[in-house]
Amino acid sequence: MATYTDLLKKYNNYDNNDENTGQCNGWRNVVAPGSCEASKEYKKKMKEFVNNEIEQANKSIVEDEKLLNDRINTEEHKNIYPLLNHDFDYKTAIRKELNPYQLGITNEPSFTNFTKSTFKLSNYAKSLLNNPYPNENTIPGITDVVTENDKKKDIISKTRAEDNKLPYPSFRKDYPECLYPTKGEYSTSYFANVGKCSTRITDKDICLSKGYTWVDEIKPPSSVNNYVSTVDPNKNKNKPPQDAIPPPPEKPKGKCFKPRFVYIDNRPQGLFGIKGEVPSLFSDLLSVTPDKLADIMSGYSLSGSGIVPCAEEFRNNDDNINNISIYIGLGLIMSILYLCYNK
Repeated sequence: MATYTDLLKKYNNYDNNDENTGQCNGWRNVVAPGSCEASKEYKKKMKEFVNNEIEQANKSIVEDEKLLNDRINTEEHKNIYPLLNHDFDYKTAIRKELNPYQLGITNEPSFTNFTKSTFKLSNYAKSLLNNPYPNENTIPGITDVVTENDKKKDIISKTRAEDNKLPYPSFRKDYPECLYPTKGEYSTSYFANVGKCSTRITDKDICLSKGYTWVDEIKPPSSVNNYVSTVDPNKNKNKPPQDAIPPPPEKPKGKCFKPRFVYIDNRPQGLFGIKGEVPSLFSDLLSVTPDKLADIMSGYSLSGSGIVPCAEEFRNNDDNINNISIYIGLGLIMSILYLCYNK
């Protein structure tokens, strides 16, 4: 995986007398006069490029730290998952992978290098037209980050810690990676909270333990007492003895809701089987036409994206389901025996 540190190591001996890569040894300058001077200029430009990329990454540190703190305080991981996928920086990722220094295009003054560099430039065209991106080697928080910036690395590390927290404990059981992937070519795909859906859970403690939201039953305002009699005519009837065991406290009444999510499928879709960056860009533009936006807002899935169904809890009904299955089985057996007997 490309890093600027590896790039500097790659060209460490480029402007000296190294037998393998050095451009300043005597024989190479005989074959291609001026190689030594060109290599020094090339290495200087490369270092300027790397330093500029690190400096650019440093400019956003203050805003990135503020965003991270806000996300931690508001538990944003419950609304967007994974955060690193949502934040994927295409610009930085492409500049790391497809800069001329990484592609090996040099300024060596020779016809051989001119020919080789022309073919190497085709790798850039392939990425734009044919090679899908993200791909199986893409890792959010590494591929798209200038890892030479220590502050940026610290922010990414803390963001990854937030991503290790699921929106609710059973989230990946409801939406498994095999059906809703977020790795490899899906490294920019993510979930976003778009509301809540009702559950069958009636116990507040169970609801909260699952990471869901409990809403207490709304009681009538006190002003209603002015219009409705609250006198209990049976107040003094059947009054239990003073030494009787008090009844258990009544469980709070209310409704349990679990988060509802939309899955954003950002894998490279491409056009006509071509999944490069340019075809994928056109495909994305076609996906935001008014008719398709209306389908997504209505809850329909489009090219993998859409509101995902709320997985309901059926554990409490297992016994009933098993009993029904037994009754149906017994009914079938009795019917078969009856038909056989009547023959």
